[in-house]
Amino acid sequence: MHRKIISLLLGFAAIGIQLASSQSLSKCFFQKTCIECLDTDYACAWCTDESYGMYKSRCMTLDDLRANNCSESGIETNFNFSMLDIVQDDPPRDFDRERLEAVQISPQRIKLKLGKLEPHSFKFTYRPAKHYPLDLYYLMDLTWSMKDDRDTLVNMGDQLAKALANLTENYRLGFGSFIDKPIMPFMQTEAHRQANPCISEREVCEPTYGFRHRLQITKNTDKFIEKLKTSNVSANLDNLEGGLDALMQVLVCGDRIGWGENTRKIVILATNGYLHMAGDGLLAGITERNDKQCHLSQEGEYTGTLQYDYPSLEEIYRVLVKSKTAVIFAVTDELQDYYRSLNDLMSEFTSVGALQDDSSNILQLVNTGYRDFVRKVEFTDDSPSYLEISYKTDCGGMYTKPQLTSKCDNIEIGKEYEFFVEVRLINYPPESVSNLTVKIEETLISNEGVELEIDLRQACQCEMQNEPVTGSDLCTGNGDYSCGMCTCKHGWIGKTCDCNLQQFESSVDLLNQCRGESEFDELGPVCSDRGECFCGQCLCNPGFEGQHCECSECTPIFGLICSNHGVCDC
Repeated sequence: MHRKIISLLLGFAAIGIQLASSQSLSKCFFQKTCIECLDTDYACAWCTDESYGMYKSRCMTLDDLRANNCSESGIETNFNFSMLDIVQDDPPRDFDRERLEAVQISPQRIKLKLGKLEPHSFKFTYRPAKHYPLDLYYLMDLTWSMKDDRDTLVNMGDQLAKALANLTENYRLGFGSFIDKPIMPFMQTEAHRQANPCISEREVCEPTYGFRHRLQITKNTDKFIEKLKTSNVSANLDNLEGGLDALMQVLVCGDRIGWGENTRKIVILATNGYLHMAGDGLLAGITERNDKQCHLSQEGEYTGTLQYDYPSLEEIYRVLVKSKTAVIFAVTDELQDYYRSLNDLMSEFTSVGALQDDSSNILQLVNTGYRDFVRKVEFTDDSPSYLEISYKTDCGGMYTKPQLTSKCDNIEIGKEYEFFVEVRLINYPPESVSNLTVKIEETLISNEGVELEIDLRQACQCEMQNEPVTGSDLCTGNGDYSCGMCTCKHGWIGKTCDCNLQQFESSVDLLNQCRGESEFDELGPVCSDRGECFCGQCLCNPGFEGQHCECSECTPIFGLICSNHGVCDC
């Protein structure tokens, strides 16, 4: 009894395997080209063997092609192309002062070969390094109402150095200030008010200017304090400031500002005013759009202030993305809602802190802002539209299972976080593209990431290695032979281009030869819907036979037709 049950189970298993194989075969069977064949199903294979025979389907499963006597050297499959190789995998390490670098993302380089049905998956690790370098640029509104804030910063001195040292041992500081465009209606144009825009306050101050870069980023905190001391306030006419003009220059003038290559870059924009934006320059007759280029004189003066309009938020955002720089808006209480609305549009790169009237809490804002940016991580890539790259992570145990996301907001310095990546080719690129390099990077970390060197399979090897044979005998002289198939000249069709369309009155006449009679004395479907019509003859799907594919083959089980208990009769 048990033996019978086991025999039955084995029989059902065999039937299941045969059905699965049959399903794959039916998907493969009617593909006309090698690349269509390999893209249809991972199990499909293509026969390029010239001696295989022109009337047999060249697209089948690997086992079926072997069974049909296609030579091993003439079979192209999906199995031989796929490859993923980790080329560089330096382990994570904290910042090294001798090498002036840290390793936060591992591995660094991966080579892979990619076809349409062959997605590749791999894992990379992110571990934020201890004492990663920080470049901090203090961009200050030095209009008259910010005089107390400047004085407060000057008096902080050593406190500033200690506060930054608590964040990282490797910090540097830079400094610049802004007022507004020195032109009506943003300033008063009477000569005595141009010379001293603070005359209404019965004080003396500097003439209005747009932006002034005062100190290149440096390790010397004393220089920073000294520049603050010697920087005088100025004034403008309205309650909007030129902060975006200044911010654009800080972001695009990398060498002049002194930004480092392997650093975390943060700008603190401290102000008690609103911001002029794109279009406001028209009020002063300035019509040229901001060109997002560096325009700093040798003295650090923004020379384009009267030539270019203020930048838009979109332009600022794009430059933040490119430069990988974060901005902390340190603003007074009454401006919080305004700046938070700006932050909502650029939340990956900005944060907002409440600045006390005299800036006495600026160190706290620096501390909080820095930790906010370190706590967030997001990975992006520069893949083209024909590639699809997806990410999953559990954010170091924050989720019970990996989520479909590339970002986490619970990052701790020194802790490892795993990201799982899948790379998929969804469409073929232009024919000239056979390999490319894609970079996976964190939005705010410079010069680190995972570099993917990708070879794409755009065609079968036989198509790339051999030129078509023009007027081949295999194509009856009426077509070109390549990769096991004929491309027929105009007026000829068929596997070997031997079917002359001029011999038939119409394509309907040609198809009718492949139709059998139905029970209503009418012509039935072409090849009984079980095959294809080639020059008036049916080529049947696997499992069917007969002139019009009207007969079902009897599938042998364990090599026995009808289990050896009957006769297969169409």
